Amino acid sequence: MKILLPWLLLLSLTPSLALSQSTGWLTHQQHPPAQVRLMLTGEFNQQTKLLPAVLQVKLEDDWKTYWRSPGEGGIAPSIRWDEASSVQSLEWLWPRPERFSLLGLQTFGYQQAVDFPLLLRVDSSAQASRISGVLTLSTCTNVCVLTEYPFTVDVNLQALRPDSEAMYLYNKAKMAVPLLAEAGSSDFVWDETKQQLQVTLRGEHQWQLPQLVVDGDPETTFKLLNLSLQPKQVSAVFSAENWLAPPMLTDKVLHLTIFDKQQAVEYQGKVVTGQLSAEEIAWPKLLVFALLGGLILNIMPCVLPVLGMKLSSVIAAASVDQGRIRRQFLASAAGIVVSFWILAGFVMLLKVSGQAVGWGIQFQQPWFIGFMALVTALFALNMLGAFEISLPASWQTRLATSGGNSYGGHFLQGMFATLLATPCSAPFFGNRGGVCSGSRTLIPNHHL
Repeated sequence: MKILLPWLLLLSLTPSLALSQSTGWLTHQQHPPAQVRLMLTGEFNQQTKLLPAVLQVKLEDDWKTYWRSPGEGGIAPSIRWDEASSVQSLEWLWPRPERFSLLGLQTFGYQQAVDFPLLLRVDSSAQASRISGVLTLSTCTNVCVLTEYPFTVDVNLQALRPDSEAMYLYNKAKMAVPLLAEAGSSDFVWDETKQQLQVTLRGEHQWQLPQLVVDGDPETTFKLLNLSLQPKQVSAVFSAENWLAPPMLTDKVLHLTIFDKQQAVEYQGKVVTGQLSAEEIAWPKLLVFALLGGLILNIMPCVLPVLGMKLSSVIAAASVDQGRIRRQFLASAAGIVVSFWILAGFVMLLKVSGQAVGWGIQFQQPWFIGFMALVTALFALNMLGAFEISLPASWQTRLATSGGNSYGGHFLQGMFATLLATPCSAPFFGNRGGVCSGSRTLIPNHHL
C-alpha cells in the first residue's frame, strides 16, 4: 500500500501537468497596473508546425498599450525569443485599434484590455518543446513605462490537449482582426510635390463614419486631409511628414486599415508616383443646392422675424428712390455674405489648429436664448410704438442728416440676421462646416 500511494498521486497529477499550457498572469513589481498572460490553445498542426496562442493584456484605469503602428508616440509590443526556445517564427495578429489624441499627438492602441492572437511556428523535432522569451510592453497614461516580462511554457506537443478557454479567447480576438482585402482592390498614389498620398479603395463595404490608418513606413506620419465615401469606393488624401527628411514613398508597400463599429478591412498596395488632380467643382449643382437651402431657411421661424424687419423698412421707404432701396438690400446681403466669410476664415483657422467648433451651439445655452429673446422682444415693442429710446443730440443730428437710411445700418442688420438665424441654419451649415473642416483648405470639397 505504501508503494502504490506515490504512484497513484503521480498519476492524479499527470493530467494537470499536461494541461499547464499557460504562463498564468504575470506582473511586474515596478508597474502593477499591467498584467499579461500567454495561453496556448492546444491545437498543434503537425503539417504547418503552427501552434495558436493568445496573449492577454489587462490594464488598470487610463493606461493604454499600442498597435503595430503606434502613431506619433509609444512603442508596439514585441517578443524576443530565447536561444533555447522552440519557436522559429511568430505571426502576430493585431485587432483593430482605437485612436487616441493627447496634446495634438495622435496614437493608435488599446485601453483597459486587449487579446492578441498569435501563431507560433515551432520546432517539433524534439518531444518536449519550450516556449520562452521576453515580452516588451509599452504602456502610457500621462507618462510612459516600458516593461519586460520573461516567460516560459514547457509543453509536450504530442500530449497537448485543447483548452476551451484559450480557444474561445483566441477565436474572439481573431474576429476583431481586420479582414484582408482582395489583391488589386486599392490604389496608392504618391504626389512628391504636394507631399500627399491618395488612396482609393474598392469594395462592397458600406461604411458608417469610418476611421482610416496608414502604416508601413515607421518614420512617416500620415494625417487624413480629405475623405470621400461613395457606394463602392472610398477615396482619401493624406499628408505625409517625416521629421528626419522629406518622405520618399515611391515603390514602398503600405497598409491602410479602415474600420467602423461594425467591420474592419485592411488593404495593402505598392505606392506609385503620380500627380493629384484638383477636385472638380460642380458649380451648377452647388448653386442649385444653395438656392434650395436659402428658400428653406426663409420659411423657418427664426428667419421670419428678419423678413418682417426688412418688409417694414420697405413699407416705410415707399417714397424713397427705388435705386436706393436696392442698394440698401445689397448692403444687407453684403452683411450676410461677410458674416459667412468670417465664419469660413474661422473654420480654416480651426482646421489648421486642429480644433473643432459647432455652428448654432450657442442656442443650447439658456442665457444666450434669454438674451436673444429679450432683444427680439424689445425690437418688436419698439416697432409697435410701446416705447422710444432717445439718443444723444449729436447722434440724432447725424441720423437726421443721413435720412435714417445709411448703408452701414443695413449692413449691420444683415450681420444681425445671420446671428439670429443660427438655430435654423445650423443643420444646413453645420453639415457643410463639418465637411470643409475635413477637406483641404484651398481646394474645397463639395460632396452633398
